[in-house]
Amino acid sequence: MLGKIEGNRRRGRQRMRWLDGVTEAVGLSLNGLQKMVEDRKAWRNVVHGVAMGWTRLRN
Repeated sequence: MLGKIEGNRRRGRQRMRWLDGVTEAVGLSLNGLQKMVEDRKAWRNVVHGVAMGWTRLRN
């Protein structure tokens, strides 16, 4: 029952990767993001919407 577990991983939740944060904030998969980025106007609208949502949450 007693023993030492090898490794350097910290306890708790794993850190979130930048790309995971982007896909979660936008609500699209990686393939969906790639298609969205090709349409500059649509991408700007998405980024603006996410930024406005975060601003509302802060205030």
